Amino acid sequence: MQVTGGAAQYTRSAFRRRDGAPTLAKMITPLNIVWSRSMPVGAQPSTATVSKDAAGRWFVSLLVEEEISPPPPVAPGPARHVAMGPSCRWRRSPAVIEAPPPSPVATPPGE
Repeated sequence: MQVTGGAAQYTRSAFRRRDGAPTLAKMITPLNIVWSRSMPVGAQPSTATVSKDAAGRWFVSLLVEEEISPPPPVAPGPARHVAMGPSCRWRRSPAVIEAPPPSPVATPPGE
């Protein structure tokens, strides 16, 4: 275990997963945690970091290695619509921004 900046890091040999929940070294029961996301199938955490925030809440971060495939390429096509606010609009073909005509400028009385 390594303690740095208010957090404790456990290497792979200092924790294990029992029934899906992490159990830290010298603990009998697994940690009662609420998962923010699921673990990737077959993932083996290499590091567990336990930290406490200023409000007294505890957090456990598990470092896993996962192979991520790149997203499929996007086929070229016509111009995409982009929201630019209520006073501008896009035309799809050709891609030109049209702005509304300028509002008339009020002339001060007496000029």
